Amino acid sequence: MEKNNSCAECTPDKLERKKDESRNYRCRLRRFGNGIRPDYERRRKVVLIDANEKKAQAEAMDIAHAAPFAYANKVKAGTYEDLKGAEVVIVTAGANQKPGETRIDLLGRNAKIFESIIPQVAKYAPDTILLITSNPADIMTEVAIKLSGFPRERVIGSGTVL
Repeated sequence: MEKNNSCAECTPDKLERKKDESRNYRCRLRRFGNGIRPDYERRRKVVLIDANEKKAQAEAMDIAHAAPFAYANKVKAGTYEDLKGAEVVIVTAGANQKPGETRIDLLGRNAKIFESIIPQVAKYAPDTILLITSNPADIMTEVAIKLSGFPRERVIGSGTVL
């Protein structure tokens, strides 16, 4: 007979042996959130930046309302200054490809958008890792490397998988 199902007794091997799956899941969440990383709370912040501030605020509120169903992240609309200390910045900015528009045409429009974004990110988060998802992702990743001045290993392009 198992002694106590309290989280104080949860070790990786005991977690696997527990019969009550929902209890097992709760224990894992508690252990993950309580002390695995002392600075974990500092890392749980999401800042949305958009040229349209009202859109960023609305999206931040939508995400914040869903946050109770996951780990308690702090989600807010903000400015580039809020990126200070960010470990990862995901860049999704860019124009939509118009019907019949070539990747090269789209590249020109998105490069202009990046010229206003990437230097600001580099200024306020000089040690961050950039994850570029804007299309064409392969070329926009190269544009971000040049505009940021970051080493290649800190700028990652992801065209289809996030």
